[in-house]
Amino acid sequence: MDWTCEAVARMHRLKMSNVKLAELTGYTPEYISMTLNGHRDSSNARERILCAISGEEEALTENSMKGA
Repeated sequence: MDWTCEAVARMHRLKMSNVKLAELTGYTPEYISMTLNGHRDSSNARERILCAISGEEEALTENSMKGA
């Protein structure tokens, strides 16, 4: 599976917008959009985007565990 497909699927599960992802990565929402739509390709961007999504997933998991 293409990494961008995985990233978008994970963003949907988190209800994360491009704007939120841009804030977490330091990129602009436009650059996030271009990257996730395959118009830009950067291993650095890939790493930062996936890392930011993972961080949000971990935060959500931690919050769920505290409430349980």
